[in-house]
This record gives sequence, structure tokens and C-alpha cells, in this order.
Amino acid sequence: MTVMITLGIGLVVGYLGPFGSFQMPLLQRLLYWVVMIVVGHLIYTQTDKLCQFYLAKKQLNILINLVISSLFGSVFLTFFVEYYSYLFFDLKPAFPDNFLFFFPKVFILGLTLNILRYLIDQARNKNHTIESTAPKTSPFVNRLPHQLGTDLICFSMEDHYLQVHTEQGDHMMLLRMKDALVEL
Repeated sequence: MTVMITLGIGLVVGYLGPFGSFQMPLLQRLLYWVVMIVVGHLIYTQTDKLCQFYLAKKQLNILINLVISSLFGSVFLTFFVEYYSYLFFDLKPAFPDNFLFFFPKVFILGLTLNILRYLIDQARNKNHTIESTAPKTSPFVNRLPHQLGTDLICFSMEDHYLQVHTEQGDHMMLLRMKDALVEL
């Protein structure tokens, strides 16, 4: 899904042609921006993971974390942008000048996409959390004592009883195996 979103962003940005790239032919412009956005996504996700690892103990605001990781990612991506732009534009190698020309643009676009990626991840995690915290409504699980919890490991039949094993312990209850399977 992330790959499709990244490719979609690359296609939209390529179609719009920002920063003067609208003068390029459409297919060349799409190729330029899709590759640029995909490589940027790879660089930014890795620098974001690295920054999260080192900044986790500092408990900074998420916006500050995104700005810091975008700064680091922008440094790496600006080198790629400068090199990759030589293939599409008539640029002469001039390291400090071209780097200073590209860096603010790379940072602004990268920070915007980094924030967008964060918001998409938050929306995904929120939906996943809602699904995973849904209460178990199985009548069989409701029969268990509360101190045993609801994480069922297994159960076995002993005469007319069921021996139920959960994460917190086990319990024997009077119930036929057939009825337990229907309730589950």
C-alpha cells in the first residue's frame, strides 16, 4: 500500500511539474519525479527510523522529530537530487552552489511528504488499534473466571468437563465439548 501511495504522489508531482520542471516533456517529467519521490521515500523512512531510535528517550514533540529527520534526510537526498538532475538538466558540477540551491526545495517537499506519511501511518494505526481492542463477545470466553483473562490457549475434554487453559492459568468447567465448539 505504501508503494502505491508513493507512486501516486510521484505521478501527481510529476504531472504538476514543480520547480520549473513543467518545461520538460510529460513522460520525462513523470520519470524524473517518480524516481525522485521513490528514492526520497526510501531515504526519509530510513532517516526517520534512525531519528526515532535516537530521539525516543528525549520525548520531543512529533513535529520536532519530523523536522529533525527531514533535515537529515534532506542532506542525503540533496546529494541524490544534484546527481540525478545532471541526467535531466544541463547542470555543471558545482557542489556548494547547487547543494545550497536544491537543499531548501528538497527540505520543504521532504518535510511535507514526511508529515503526510506520518498522518497516513497514524490513521492506519488508529484503525488497527480499534480492530484489535474490540471486545471478545464469545459466550464461551464469557464463562471463564475474570482472573483467567480471555487469551485462550487450548481446552481438552475430561468426562463431562472441559479443562480450559489460558495465559493466566487453567479452569475446569462443566460443559460438553460440542456446546463449547458451538459457542466459539
